[in-house]
This record gives sequence, C-alpha cells and structure tokens, in this order.
Amino acid sequence: MKFHILIIVPVLVVLLFSAVAGQGVRSVDKKANKYFSKAQQAYRKGDDRKAIVFLSKALKSDSAFTKAYLLLGDMANDKKHYSQAIKNYKNVVKIAPSFSPFIYYVLGKLYYRTGAYADAVDVLHYYLQNKPKEKHRAKMLWKRAHFAAAAIQSPLDVTINNTSDLINTQGDEYVNFVNENEQKMIFTRKTKTETEEGLSIYDEHFYSADKRNGKWNMPKTILFYWQNNHNLGAMSFSVDGRQMYFTGCYWPHGKGGCDLYLSNKRGEIWLEPHNLGIPVNTGHWESQAVISSDGKELYFASKRPEGYGGSDIYLSKRNINGQWGTPINLGTAINTTGNEMSPFLFADDQTLYFSSTGRLGLGGYDLFFSRRDTSGNWLPAKNLGYPVNTRFNEINLFINLNARHCWISSDRKNGLGGYDIYDFKTPAFFKPQNIFFIKGTVLNKKNHRPLAANILLTNLLTDNLSDSLRSDPVNGRFLSILHRGVNYAVNITKKGYLFLSDNIDLTEDTVFVNIEDTFFLQPVQKGSFTRLENIRFDFDKATLKKSSFPELRRLLSLLNNNPAIVIEISGHTDNVGGTDYNLQLSEQRALAVVNYLKQSGIASYRLHYRGFGATKPLCTDNTGNCHAKNRRTEITIISKTFKPNG
Repeated sequence: MKFHILIIVPVLVVLLFSAVAGQGVRSVDKKANKYFSKAQQAYRKGDDRKAIVFLSKALKSDSAFTKAYLLLGDMANDKKHYSQAIKNYKNVVKIAPSFSPFIYYVLGKLYYRTGAYADAVDVLHYYLQNKPKEKHRAKMLWKRAHFAAAAIQSPLDVTINNTSDLINTQGDEYVNFVNENEQKMIFTRKTKTETEEGLSIYDEHFYSADKRNGKWNMPKTILFYWQNNHNLGAMSFSVDGRQMYFTGCYWPHGKGGCDLYLSNKRGEIWLEPHNLGIPVNTGHWESQAVISSDGKELYFASKRPEGYGGSDIYLSKRNINGQWGTPINLGTAINTTGNEMSPFLFADDQTLYFSSTGRLGLGGYDLFFSRRDTSGNWLPAKNLGYPVNTRFNEINLFINLNARHCWISSDRKNGLGGYDIYDFKTPAFFKPQNIFFIKGTVLNKKNHRPLAANILLTNLLTDNLSDSLRSDPVNGRFLSILHRGVNYAVNITKKGYLFLSDNIDLTEDTVFVNIEDTFFLQPVQKGSFTRLENIRFDFDKATLKKSSFPELRRLLSLLNNNPAIVIEISGHTDNVGGTDYNLQLSEQRALAVVNYLKQSGIASYRLHYRGFGATKPLCTDNTGNCHAKNRRTEITIISKTFKPNG
C-alpha cells in the first residue's frame, strides 16, 4: 500500500526571483557578466554541468557577484542538494543583505528541512519583520521551527534501535502488529523493480517474523489463498490477532479506489474477506483502519470531501445490530488542513496515535497522540517529541499489549534503506494506560478437544456486558482485554456443556498478573459439576447480592436449554464459626439460589439443594484468601433423564 508522503517542496528561487533578477546587484566586471549570461543560457537548456562551469568562472572574475551565487543556489535547491543551496544563498545575503527579503524565507525552509531549526527561527524572524509576501506560511514555518528547536533541546530519554537487519532491507518496511509477549511481528515490505521500459513497479507483501533467544528470525511471507493478485495493504489486527482489517484498491465490486475490508482467522487460515460497505466505504479513498479492543469502534483515514483537507481520521461506531454507523470526523483536536494518517488505538481504548503533516513538528510526517477526557472527547493532540520524531518521516506506530515497547516506521538517516522499522522503550510521556488481559484455550474436559465457546465478560458493578467473543473453533484460543477498576464475571458457555464461571476483580489497587490458562468445559451429563464463582451473599446472611444476578441468569439459561437435567445446588462456608452454624448458613444460601430459579420458572423437581458448611474445604490455610475460596456455591448434575411421576 502506497503511503502518500507530503513533503514541503522548495519553489525554485530562480522563478520566484525572476521579477527582481534584472534589478539585482550587477557585477562591474564585464567578463563576469559575460560568463553569467552563458551560465543562464546553459541552465535554461538543462545543462547544469556547463552552467556551473560558467558560474565558477564568473565568480573567479568577481567573487562578490550576487546573482551568480543566487543561480548556484537555485540549481542546488532544484537537485535537492540542500547544503550546497544553503551555502550559496548565505553568500547572497552576506554580500547583499537587502537584495530581497524573500531569500530569507527560502533559507528558512531549507534550514527547517535540514534540521537546522535554530537558524530557521533566526532567518524567518528577520523575514517576518520586513513586510513579507508569504506572511502566513512564513509564520507557520517559524512556529514549527521554534517548536522543533525546543524539542531538540529537551529530548526524550529513549534510545531508538533499528529493529533487525533481517526485517529491514533496502526496500520499505512498515510495522503492522507485535503480539503480547513480543515474540511475533507482522509487517509490510514494499520493494521496487525497474522494467526494461524504465518503469518502476512496486511489489508489496506481508511477512511474519518470530523471535528466538532475543533475536528476530528470518521473516516468512504471509500468503492468502483469496488474494488473486489483488492489491492490498495497510493491515491492522484486533487485539487477539484473529481479525485483520486491510485496504484493497480497485477490487471487483469495490465502492471506490481504495476500500476497507475484513478477514477473519480460523485456526491458521485467513478466510475470504468482505468489504465493510457503505457508509464506511465511499467513492473516495479509505485506508488504514484500526479496531478498538471491544470491537465497537473503527478508526480509519479517508479523503472524503467533507474533511478539513488532505486525509482526515474518522470514527465509525458499531450499532446493536452489528452494523457500522455513519463515520464521524474526529474534529480539529486530531485533524488539520494537512494529512492525518495511520491511526492506532491502543487496547486501553483511551489513547490514539497517528501521523500528521499539519501540526507543529520536526519535518515531514510526525507522530502524535491524544487521550480521551472524562466525557469521551479527544483532547488536542501532542507531538511525540524528539528523537521519536525527526526531520524525516515517521508514519506509523504500534504498541503491543504490555505497552513496554513501541515500534515505528521511519525513513530517517542511517537506516538500511527507505522506511525501516525501529523500536524503543515506551516513554512515560505518551505511554497509554495499563491494561490487562485474559488469554486462554477452551477444551472439552473429557477428550481435550478444542471448543468454539462463547466467552462473556460482565461488569458486576454495572451489570453491563463488557465483552462477548468466541474461541477459535480450530484451536480453542481467545483473548480479551481487562481494565482497572472493574469487577468481572467471566462465563464460558457452549451448548451441551456446563458453563464455566470465574471472577476477576480489578477494583482493588493490587498487583495483577495477566491470566493465561486452559479452560475445560464439562459435557452436560450425570456427575458433571461447576463452581459459581460470582454468586455472592451479604455478610453472615443468605441474601443474594446484586452482583450475583448475571451468574444466576447464566444458570437459568443452562436449565432452560437442557430441560432434562436435574441439579443439586451445594453451599459451602469457611471454618469461621461453629459447625452447626456453618451447616445451617450454607444450606440457607443454597436454598436462596433454588428459590431464585423457582421464581424464574424452573420446576421444583429439577432442583435439589444441600449445605456442607466447612466440611469440604478447597484449602486449609488460615488466611483470608483461603477462606474466600472455601465460601462458594456449586452445582452438580444428579440426573439427566429424570421425569416426574404423572
């Protein structure tokens, strides 16, 4: 996928100065004037080599010949030999400071381009004091130079590393994804070849690289059986790596030149993609989509005409029917009259990174970030600073789930060629919020085969569903994001199996370790049992807490979906208190669950209950954690074919 890089192209000074060239400081040396005329003729014919020869002779005859230095500067600028252009323009202002104020603007642009920001500030300040013709542009350039000079003086404490000479080449490499343990990277590589006719052909492919013993191995090409030589690029992935959003240009039945597509992963195979359709895609350019961790928000770049200029970043929200809503421009906190591209939303869903040419920066594309305020609005974007940004182009960024490292794509100096992938430790300045995750594999407990199960995460503080996903049908894997301050009920369900219950409480300010585990579901059959980890009671009572009801609804659903089963609900307590007291309390709590189910329509004959008190502890340590584990409610299937008499 081609990145459209916006560069501040220098206007040829020889053209801008054409109105004053004849009024410039002429040489009193006739020989110098003669050589200069020949140089002009050669330049107009495109023979720069001969023009330089004549200009050198003119300056040898008159070392203070202003117009000769000016033309040498124009020629060097035209060839992008910026240091030579600066040298010659400086000679012009040294010899004739008032020759033309505009040359100070041109020098300011060249200083900014080459990273001499303090010099750019000085010459642009002089230009702005002399009734400039390009006042608006010069003032904006002065602001950029002033910002960049300050950024260089206060660099971030980071070391930028070229990621690997096995990943980076003389072509262009762009980072797409790094997994949560930093052991797998997916990236794009674009190479250029020249045809016999002199045409340039760009070849673009996706690659996957694994890390072994701290080093990246040789990348392998990612192949898609459905690609059929279609153009695709700018891929991004859902947090679990099982959804791939990408841009396809000029595909059959597309909505415009470049559209957004989605492919889902089944096992290790990427399934045939589908176009995201209207209103996300239009007849204009849409590209570089990224999905939020909860799958409810899609951010992407677009050149639709209602934007602020160039490409802007838009947001589309998924409605309750699973359809994408009309995209919303993110507004001036993010977008400018320049180009905003490559949005990346971290898994906290609160921190947005992107590249832009329209904000104060160090040159070309810079990387920026924004955070949401308490109302959900994006705050004004901030530059990521130096040395993350440079006078070159930094066009996209990726931060994996542990947030310890960043990867960027940049064409900065001393790379292996074109755009390379660089990495560094994430500075506190733009580090996103800490997030956690639960990562697992769902298996059949009886035969250990992978299961495609539903994973439901409910916020027990609000009784709202935080996330709903399915484990992969081929390998049973899933991953879901968790946020600080939420008490989660985790339920894993599948038809024909007892649901699995877990609780993850992140409301306490304690150390939490990401959960990576295997979860076994038991088939619905006699003797199967499961713990209800989210059934809670008031202290010293058999009154169900409000947070118990999401789990009770799961149990109710299980019984309704399996009308032939009869269950026993067992209550357990810790060993605090007397034996008789604990037996009575545990029985009353089990009865409270039975009564809820009866009131919800479950027949009494299907429900048995029993209290065990503290007679069946899960652990025997005399600690608060152990006591909490022992206070529990369990269900056991005692019959699957029972039918009442009559």
